[in-house]
Amino acid sequence: MAKPGRHLDFFALMEELPRPGCPVCRLADRAEHRFLEVLFYEHINDGHVRARLRETGGFCRRHTQAILEAGDALGSSLLFGDLLRGGKQPPGPCPACQAGAEAARRAERCLLQHFLEPDVAAAYRAGGGLCRRHLDEAMRSHRSAASQQLLEVEEQRTRQLAAECAEFVAKTDYRRAGEPLGREGTAWRRAARKLGGGYPLDGAE
Repeated sequence: MAKPGRHLDFFALMEELPRPGCPVCRLADRAEHRFLEVLFYEHINDGHVRARLRETGGFCRRHTQAILEAGDALGSSLLFGDLLRGGKQPPGPCPACQAGAEAARRAERCLLQHFLEPDVAAAYRAGGGLCRRHLDEAMRSHRSAASQQLLEVEEQRTRQLAAECAEFVAKTDYRRAGEPLGREGTAWRRAARKLGGGYPLDGAE
């Protein structure tokens, strides 16, 4: 069977795999940011685009806050005025969230299509790996030898991370005072991201 081709989604994923935190969370967030950026810079005066947004009823709290923080008063007035006049009640799925969810599905599919390739597996092992949510999504959507190997990698990573959390707790005992901290010193941050998703914004643990 021929190997799947390497395309834009593949190279975007490979860039994120060795970094701390969940690579799929990063790509989903990037897609959401890009959706809003393109909307305000290229399509805010397009009546057809705004009509489609009226059909959704608007944005979730998180993306509404992102729009406010961007500070585009004119674009926001056009957008929110339209939504107030004709917005769906109750609102449907947030279109920015949908853009992120679609990017996540593509990234999960791309990861499993290529995971048995040595350079991809090595890049994955060097990074933070999938968060619990995106791992579950990948396992539900793509059953294969690659998904089984990915699951084994994550089970091993989870056991190691739990052990590092336990080691950190153990080192708070006064009898071990003064012992230097290793990777266990950041285990609680990595555990939080493994369970809840996300990544360090500064790119470091």
